[in-house]
Amino acid sequence: MCGIVGILNRDIHEPVDQALLNRMTDMMAYRGPSERGTYISGNLGLGHRRLSIIDLASGQQPMIDKERGRVVSYNGEIYNYRSIRETILADKGVQFHTSSDTEVLLRMADLDRFEWLESLNGMFAFAIWEGKAKRLLLARDRLGVKPLYYVDLGASFIFASEIKPLLIFPGVQRRVNDKKVLEYLAFRNIAGEETLFDGIRQLPPGHVIICEPSSYHLRVERYWREGLGHQMDEHSGRAKATDEQFMDIFSDAVKSRLVSDVPVGTFNSGGVDSSLVTAVVRSFKSDELHTFSVGFEEGSHDESRYASIVARQCETKHHTLLVKQDEYSRELGKTLWHLEEPINHPHTVQIRLLSQLAKEFVTVVLTGEGADEVFGGYPRYKIIKASSVMQWTPSAIVGQMANLLGRAGARRLSKIAASFGIDETDQVIFNAICIPAQDIPRIIVERLDVQSRKKIYEQSLLRLPGQIDRLLHFEQRTYLSSLLTRLDKMSMAASIEARVPFLDFRLVEWSYGIPSRDKIRRFRNKWIVKKAAERWLPHEIIYRKKFGFDVPIGQWLKDGKGLGAQLDVLRDVTFRQRGYFDHKIVETLVREHTKNELDHTEVLWGLLGFEMWCRLFIDRRIEEVGHA
Repeated sequence: MCGIVGILNRDIHEPVDQALLNRMTDMMAYRGPSERGTYISGNLGLGHRRLSIIDLASGQQPMIDKERGRVVSYNGEIYNYRSIRETILADKGVQFHTSSDTEVLLRMADLDRFEWLESLNGMFAFAIWEGKAKRLLLARDRLGVKPLYYVDLGASFIFASEIKPLLIFPGVQRRVNDKKVLEYLAFRNIAGEETLFDGIRQLPPGHVIICEPSSYHLRVERYWREGLGHQMDEHSGRAKATDEQFMDIFSDAVKSRLVSDVPVGTFNSGGVDSSLVTAVVRSFKSDELHTFSVGFEEGSHDESRYASIVARQCETKHHTLLVKQDEYSRELGKTLWHLEEPINHPHTVQIRLLSQLAKEFVTVVLTGEGADEVFGGYPRYKIIKASSVMQWTPSAIVGQMANLLGRAGARRLSKIAASFGIDETDQVIFNAICIPAQDIPRIIVERLDVQSRKKIYEQSLLRLPGQIDRLLHFEQRTYLSSLLTRLDKMSMAASIEARVPFLDFRLVEWSYGIPSRDKIRRFRNKWIVKKAAERWLPHEIIYRKKFGFDVPIGQWLKDGKGLGAQLDVLRDVTFRQRGYFDHKIVETLVREHTKNELDHTEVLWGLLGFEMWCRLFIDRRIEEVGHA
């Protein structure tokens, strides 16, 4: 697990500046504290920070293939690299000099065709330079577990695992992507290739960029076909029951993610997903297993009791991190530095703190990320079910229901009622908005640009027949992306690697082929996961109520001597002069929330995160900030 950096000057006579490449590479030294490596060949430079996981002695990067004149800088893990090495490459007579997955990737690569990428089972973002042909290939894993950002400045094309290295390159401007501010506030993420930084883009998951030498024009192409042309029995035997098929694939996904030359543990919140991961890990691992969870003093948000139940059953060395309000507030700035975007998901802070704790015992953790978006775990997925039940209700009655439910504080039910009767695409997009329906017209007075989201959902319409399946497909390409970015950056901030078995591509492709009733059945979310888990976990773990906004942010924001003191930035002149939001309305929202008149947690958290981000990344030069 590592961090990569690259510079390609389009003028072949313009050499890469070694000192600049070093600075960009070292800007994210925490991603790879084991080693730093660089490679320069005229107008091309690659940087690499290495966190040693596999082949500790000889997996240094950038790695060079002298026979073909190629070099790779790679971030990630290829879980099936040994199989590829022993079959595909052995049949070709390839001789190896290391036992690393990096060399397998380098020797496997083809810059003319990209089907070979679908043979890789792993998480990755990499760059391969072909010296003789002067070609550059960038690729990102299917679901986007590993990030990859880039900027095209005309004279130079630069890329990196994080945004900060790009910000120190001459000519890169620190500007807000104005047209995406409202989208970020509404959805907590930006769909598509753009970011909140104007001009900085990210390579979409399952895609490649190929740069040809004629003009080094960037050509972006999709390589992942999402299982099209595959049969379900390629992933699991069709003769078995669906829950048994699920466990066949999932167990193998977990087993493959235990490949490591360093200690491995799990993040176990006590929820069904991370608990199932932990139980399956234990079935393969007989030696000491460390597990990690977060606790709160506020009982309404504390899941540590459930994590302890699983730890006892699986006989793990369990560690609980108690997160208090004052510590949480102090850690916002450093968390923001590593996330590089507003702290959209409040639990981002505790994931970084938990990663720091885990680093004392392990270098790799397995997590339950992705299960909700693949198998329908969020309560909002029931909206589709409820919509079909009430589609014949008169619109006037539906409108009255929405208003009454909203005033009563039943936000989820209010959103369901308000979405009845509208176009399917609009309904999906509307229900993905995080801000309560009654707050939307107060804070988002301009038309919300959702064209990128509509484009993504239209692809889902073409791809899948069922509405539940289309919704999940859409969320995997929008909401899930922000969760994965958060997981990667918070774990790498502590120099540990997070692996996500629920996002094994075989399991995801298999999920497209099972009926939607195996995901949500009789309004029970994630049915197939829970059914399979019955053989592994106690009933109270599997079927307990899912926690919602899993940090007591709303309560803490009311504490003027605690986290609520941070709201002062929404009242000062800097915020007003920025001009994105009506400061009088914002002041009203702050007053109503802090005086316990109305709950504006989501919108205030979004506004606070955006303003803090502007002050750290837009108002100041990156070199001036001392959080690295």
